[in-house]
Amino acid sequence: MSRANEPPTLYEWAGGGDAFERLTEVFYRRIPDDELLADLFADMPAEHPHHVALWLTEVFGGPARYIEDHGGYPHMVRKAMGSSTAVTSGSRRASSTRPATAR
Repeated sequence: MSRANEPPTLYEWAGGGDAFERLTEVFYRRIPDDELLADLFADMPAEHPHHVALWLTEVFGGPARYIEDHGGYPHMVRKAMGSSTAVTSGSRRASSTRPATAR
């Protein structure tokens, strides 16, 4: 099916996979300097920003790489179980990524 006559997905509009990689790189680069988030993310594996970029890519209409490579949303929930990261950092995530989206 051709998408020629359809409006772009949010993934396409945002700039594709590279844009989501940059967004997560900027966010995670700022974490060590953030008094609330530094401890919450201190033990994240180095590949975590890339995994988040894959997930965001999929959520915004891009390729389903997170599902294919990592099992999708159920996998993400299992990884986060018992972590206070999602609850405590939601609003801080938004303010930390704002400069990345202003490009």
